[in-house]
Amino acid sequence: GNQVTQGGSTACGCPSGTVQSGDSCTCPVGFALHGAAECKADIDECALAAVTGLQACQEGAECTNTPGSFICSCPVGYVRALNGQGCVDVDECSFEELCRRELGNVCVNTPGSFLCQCQRGFRAEAPACVDVDECMESPELCEGQGVCENTLGSYKCICRPGYQGNGTHCEDENECTSGIHRCDTNARCGNIIGSYFCQCYQGFNGDGHACFDVDECLLSNGHCEHNCTNELGTYSCQCAAGYQLDQGGHNCTDVDECSAPNGTCEHICVNTIGSFRCSCKPGYQLHIDGRTCVDVDECKLQNGGCSHACTNSPGGFTCHCPRPLLLDTDNLTCTKIDATSCLLRNGGCDHVCSRRAEGDIQCSCRVGWKLGDDLKSCAGE
Repeated sequence: GNQVTQGGSTACGCPSGTVQSGDSCTCPVGFALHGAAECKADIDECALAAVTGLQACQEGAECTNTPGSFICSCPVGYVRALNGQGCVDVDECSFEELCRRELGNVCVNTPGSFLCQCQRGFRAEAPACVDVDECMESPELCEGQGVCENTLGSYKCICRPGYQGNGTHCEDENECTSGIHRCDTNARCGNIIGSYFCQCYQGFNGDGHACFDVDECLLSNGHCEHNCTNELGTYSCQCAAGYQLDQGGHNCTDVDECSAPNGTCEHICVNTIGSFRCSCKPGYQLHIDGRTCVDVDECKLQNGGCSHACTNSPGGFTCHCPRPLLLDTDNLTCTKIDATSCLLRNGGCDHVCSRRAEGDIQCSCRVGWKLGDDLKSCAGE
């Protein structure tokens, strides 16, 4: 350093701003003597290199003067050496991942920097390897119905929705037969090139993906003449009792119950609109079931109108007269007549009436019949 003196001799103690070195006072490192005994002037160590030929910082480092000292700094890609004056290269490849070495790219260190040697599918764009978007640069890579999809370091072709294949060759996929469609269970699936459509069945409303039953009975009773019943996807018409649906399935016609082969009525059936009624032959009356007929015992009702004896028979009755009375032509009253006459009601004989020589009548029967105990009636032998 510069020695400071007072009056040509060294004084005891050093002035402010100086430091004692042995028997003399000197300026601190980086400062020069200013005047006789004061250290003020900073030494520009960086500029001394031009005078002395000695570099404050080693080659490659940049020197920056500071009050009482200097700083050595390094350019990008270098770091200061341990002595603080030199620079050493940074090996970016030891920690830099811009090259994406896990994908096979190679990092090469260079003085102050590095470079990437990129694999196929990557492009070097300083300072890194970037993926090449083959789909953007070559849109024709995938033809037809194939769609190009970029991948890291490569690309792949996939078929458009509605098509199937390896991406290079794609053909229409029948979603309806493959079962991947989203049509409602109550809809029809129709395949078209590259897609499909859904259409609700008749009796349903919706977009085909969701179908809802239509209640046809709400509109004009489903055009049914009598009753309408809604069903899933359809409806049906019903007729009131005594009617049946015509071939059109909407209108109702009268049922002729009397034409049924199962014997609707036991005796007489009369068809009416929407129904029928039964009646019975003379001598019978309708049972409470409205269908069968039961015999009327006329003899229990005022003796059937007979003046004497009454005998009931299915569907009728017979009046009888005691001898010598004979039944009159009204078949009800008994009349006293000439017992020898065959003129009134055949003498009371069933078959043949003849007058005997004694003057009375005699009844006989035709061949194959025999005379009854009353000597008048005939019964089969």
